[in-house]
Amino acid sequence: MKYIVIIMFFISSCSHEIEKNKNIKKLDFKKFTIMTPHNWTIVNYNGIDSYVKGIAMGNGDTATFDFGCYSNTLTEYDQKIIPLSQLPEMIKNGHDTSGIIFTTFPNFIDRDKIRKQNVNFDTINGYEAKLVYPRKTGRGITGVYFDSLYNENTIGRVRLNLYGTNLTSKNEQLLLNAIQTIKITTPTKE
Repeated sequence: MKYIVIIMFFISSCSHEIEKNKNIKKLDFKKFTIMTPHNWTIVNYNGIDSYVKGIAMGNGDTATFDFGCYSNTLTEYDQKIIPLSQLPEMIKNGHDTSGIIFTTFPNFIDRDKIRKQNVNFDTINGYEAKLVYPRKTGRGITGVYFDSLYNENTIGRVRLNLYGTNLTSKNEQLLLNAIQTIKITTPTKE
């Protein structure tokens, strides 16, 4: 009787796991695969110097990837911080001041307090991965960047980024979970 209970528990656990996985599917991009929610779909784009596609995530959110030598590193660059005294001159000369922080004491601003992104490094599928996600949900980039997947003789170091911008809270978390399932396809020698 004890073994029957254990077997029934095992069967119940397996069917529950299969039931959970009905909501997940594999998207195969040939260069890599990723497990995503079943309702995410592939969006076709034309890349110029790399392999580019997108993933429609729902709620108007889309993630895109760039697989090639020139993939963006998803690095958040420092915001310009300029003395407040220069603002009138910049406006007078017609400079775009959007995205610039004007302050009386620019040297006293801690740049880490004004960054939009968190950055962590992890290993995914045996490759070092840079994970980025917003400090404030819905405002910034959620994604991953792989720097050196392999070298191609004619073009050099192959990289991959996959990211979405200003995602909903739910899609941000779903994308971070999906990123962990990325499997890079190793190129075959011909």
